[in-house]
Amino acid sequence: MATLTQIVERLLETSGRQDLDANDGDGVKKAWHVINAAQRELDLKMAPPKNELRYVGLLAAGDIAEQVQYLRSIEEVWVDGEDTTSTDKRTRLVQVQLHKLREKYNKSDPTLIDRGRPNEYALDVIGLSTEQEATTDLTSFSDVGTMKTGDHWNYNGLLMYPPADAAYTIQIYGTFWTYPLANNTDTSYWTMLHEECLIWMCNYILEVRKRNSTGAADWLRSIERYLGNLDKDFTDREMSHNQLTMKG
Repeated sequence: MATLTQIVERLLETSGRQDLDANDGDGVKKAWHVINAAQRELDLKMAPPKNELRYVGLLAAGDIAEQVQYLRSIEEVWVDGEDTTSTDKRTRLVQVQLHKLREKYNKSDPTLIDRGRPNEYALDVIGLSTEQEATTDLTSFSDVGTMKTGDHWNYNGLLMYPPADAAYTIQIYGTFWTYPLANNTDTSYWTMLHEECLIWMCNYILEVRKRNSTGAADWLRSIERYLGNLDKDFTDREMSHNQLTMKG
C-alpha cells in the first residue's frame, strides 16, 4: 500500500536511477512518467476487477450523447429517471451499430426528432480527422453536435436515441484505464494492492528503454509469474460467482 511519493522512492531504490527524481521541462517528476507507463502496461496485460467501474452522469432533456474519459470497454448502459414512483423503472439500453442508429433517427437536427426515454445506444465517433484536429469552431457545419474538438484521445463517446424527454441519470458499466497519478498522495489499484508488481514493471520499462533485452526478460518473467497467480485468483472468484448463479 503506497502513495505516488512512496512508489517513486521504491523505484529509485530498486533501479538506482536517481536522475528520475528530477523534473522534466514541464515541471513533472521524470519518475512519474515511468510509473504511469507501467500502470498502463499492467492494464494491457490484465484488466483487474477493480478496473471494472461505473460512470454516473446526468442527461438533460434533449441530450443524445455522453462522452466518458478513460473508458476502455462498455458492458452495460442504464438510464433512470428522476421520478421515484413505482412506474419509473431503470432501463437497460440496447447496443446497436452506429450506422443503424443514424439511419433509424436520420434527421441531422436532433430537436426535430420525437423525444422519449433513451433505449438504444451506439459507440460514437467523436474525433475530427488528423487534418482537422486543430479545428475548434464547428458552428458552420451540421450534424456535428456530438463531436469533441481539441484533445479527444482519452474520451469515448456514446450516441443515444431517442433524445431524452426529461432529466435522466445515466450509468455506464465498463472497464476503465487506471487513472494517471499526478499528485504526491495519489494512489491506484496497482499502488495499493500490487505495489511490488508495479515496481517490477517500472524496472522492465527502464530496461526496454536501454535496449537491455536480458534485463528486460528477467523483470518480465517475474511480472508474468505474479500476474499469472493473480489471474488464478480472478478465475476462482469468477467460477464461484458462476456456481452461485447456476444454483440460483
